[in-house]
Amino acid sequence: MKTTAVIGLGWGDEGKGSAVDYLTWETEADTVIRFNGGPQAAHHVVLPDGTWHCFSQFGSGTLIPGVRTFLHGNMLISPLHLLMERQVLIDKGFEDVQERLFIDRRCPIVGPFHQMLGQVLEASRGKEGFGSVGMGVGQATLDEDPLRLEDALSDRVTLRKKLSSLIKEKQHLAEELSWNDEIKQIYEKFQKDLNPDLLANFYMYFAYEFSKNIVGGGEFLLDLEGPVVLEGAQGTLLDPVLGPYPYVTKTDSTLNPARELLPIDEAIGVVRAYGHRHGAGPFVTEDPSLEIAEDHNLDNRWQGGFRVGAFDIPSTRYAIEGNGGVDSLMLTNLDRLSGQDKIRVCFRYQEKQGTKNRLEYLQSCTPQYREFPGWGKDISGVRKYEELPFEARFYVEFLEQVLEVPIRFISVGPTREHKIVKSE
Repeated sequence: MKTTAVIGLGWGDEGKGSAVDYLTWETEADTVIRFNGGPQAAHHVVLPDGTWHCFSQFGSGTLIPGVRTFLHGNMLISPLHLLMERQVLIDKGFEDVQERLFIDRRCPIVGPFHQMLGQVLEASRGKEGFGSVGMGVGQATLDEDPLRLEDALSDRVTLRKKLSSLIKEKQHLAEELSWNDEIKQIYEKFQKDLNPDLLANFYMYFAYEFSKNIVGGGEFLLDLEGPVVLEGAQGTLLDPVLGPYPYVTKTDSTLNPARELLPIDEAIGVVRAYGHRHGAGPFVTEDPSLEIAEDHNLDNRWQGGFRVGAFDIPSTRYAIEGNGGVDSLMLTNLDRLSGQDKIRVCFRYQEKQGTKNRLEYLQSCTPQYREFPGWGKDISGVRKYEELPFEARFYVEFLEQVLEVPIRFISVGPTREHKIVKSE
């Protein structure tokens, strides 16, 4: 059984969904395991015929016939959004998606009370917001006694009691804040959803509706036989330990949770061909003058705009080391650099002495750049590495050399047909 793990080496949005779809197809995997994160994921997959889906909780191999998704107990789930995503996939013609979904009964649940508190807290920070996506995942990770899927399989009285306690706790925390009009609107918007009786009924309905899909995590892993792809969420630079607190996620964004599940035959780090970040926080190589089209990561209330800049070698090295190394890389979005006269790469930071933590370090260091010639040719139709323009190959091989990890795959477009195998 071959096991391939996919991890993002940036701030998220590296192209993990497209990578998982391709690697599931390429390895003929029959199972994709989501091993971290929660329903805030936005993993885009586009098929060669133009069919597309932005995966939140289903695995990004779901558009391939027969491929199963397993949501491991390390992943937080939102039953409401899982039902919505199931319906969207069915409407797109994938009518058997529920039959191919398996959920660990130990998965923590993200409820509307988490979402309310998360949004209220972010709104209270004003211009100092952390860049939360507003789904409540961070708040759910802080629960001492989290609501789990298996709680919905217990008796209704126990479930309602736990829900009532969690709702009161989150409401109390929200009411302690200094309110403004926006906070008041957010708080009031959620109140109709914070009824413990209605929520208990809904979660029990969900558990009944998915009763054939809820499994013991250990037993499911023991029964695996075919190739597997482990799908990571977020990005290593957002990891709560490695990242610049408080501009981090609350769940482990490295390969550690994957390594605890299964032996990994190949760990593939995914990184864009240029720097990027969606959300607030330090971004050493940000360049507002750089114009790169972005189809999916649009401006939104919680994360703001999508920021771009130069490829950041020091941060990418840091992410590779933070994962305990990776076997190879997939370099994505190389086609988006077509038409740039010059391409800058940050090869070193000029450090300020005396910084105390990761946040201060990134806020105070000065990037030092090297320039590369661009290429005017559209490369989205290239399917062999040797057919890429010389300038593109020179750029790729420079990155490969300084990162000291082989770039095995290059992506020049959104579909699996746009993936170029550079090296085996």
